[in-house]
Amino acid sequence: RHTKRANPEDIQVLEHPALASMREMLTVTESPHHDTYIPDQGSSPILLRGVPRAVQLQMSQPDTFKTASPDAIHAATQVCRPNVKSNIVAVSYPDNLYEELTTNGYTLEVIVTGLRILFSAYMAVRKESLVEVTQRYEKALAQESDSAASATQSPGPQKKRMRGSGKGVQACSRPTFDDVQIVVSTDNPGSSADSRAVTERRSKVLTALLHLIAANMTGIDTLLFHSDMQSLDLAIAAFDQICTSKTPLVSLLVRIHDIAAHWN
Repeated sequence: RHTKRANPEDIQVLEHPALASMREMLTVTESPHHDTYIPDQGSSPILLRGVPRAVQLQMSQPDTFKTASPDAIHAATQVCRPNVKSNIVAVSYPDNLYEELTTNGYTLEVIVTGLRILFSAYMAVRKESLVEVTQRYEKALAQESDSAASATQSPGPQKKRMRGSGKGVQACSRPTFDDVQIVVSTDNPGSSADSRAVTERRSKVLTALLHLIAANMTGIDTLLFHSDMQSLDLAIAAFDQICTSKTPLVSLLVRIHDIAAHWN
């Protein structure tokens, strides 16, 4: 799915104000959480679990947010009541990946590393989402058991009402991955002003394609893209052309490397 929205990083912080506070905590030199990532040791997708989402922002044009007036932003903002929670993955690409990209272009190493990072990130989101659904199931099951125990000790009329209350949690099976519906709002390397990633067409198409492949491998239900529509169309066309259930992963990555040069 494609949406014309503002810079995804700006949107994430606006919708999840706690992210700004967390950044301040991590950048304080004396903080015990300061050294959470060492660039020389490679990429490390970090999952931020249950970040409160205070508002939802929807603007009609992708660049409107940067120049919009306070009144326009206020009109496009919807307060979430009650607050919902998001699982946010912060993906750090290793320095040597950028060096390889700058020196030798889109090598097979760059493509493989990109897919590995996204696969790890999406798998973390999927597993964490199942954990949350399972926790809600167990909480509801415990509450139902407590209610049933209370009803057993109550007079006859209350007990009859419990018997006729319909299908409860105990009649439902324990949640599995099939019970979890996941929507991921994606971002592109190079969308922020200080990013070192290449922002040409080839980069956008390759990133979108790797997102599609990683999501397909990990069982993500819906991807929300913020790239331009032309890049997304090229990525979807490539995905439909080369990604089949019978294609070995190694052959798929080599094929992507072969056709990436044509995404200009």
